[in-house]
Amino acid sequence: MIRRGISEAEGVLFRSLVVAETMVLTLDRQGIEKAMGEAWIARFLKFSKRSAFVKTTARTGAVRLAA
Repeated sequence: MIRRGISEAEGVLFRSLVVAETMVLTLDRQGIEKAMGEAWIARFLKFSKRSAFVKTTARTGAVRLAA
């Protein structure tokens, strides 16, 4: 879905949508820690993980199957 540029898809049994990706900045923690010390860098650490993903949920309504 992401590669094809589709943001959502619906079917009889499911609904999927793409949760947008975000930009993430990384630093050379080992380099900073070596230069400044572990205690100095620990004051500023904040952890988070953000990426694009596809969320799929089951339909909860009654399903009509073709005879």
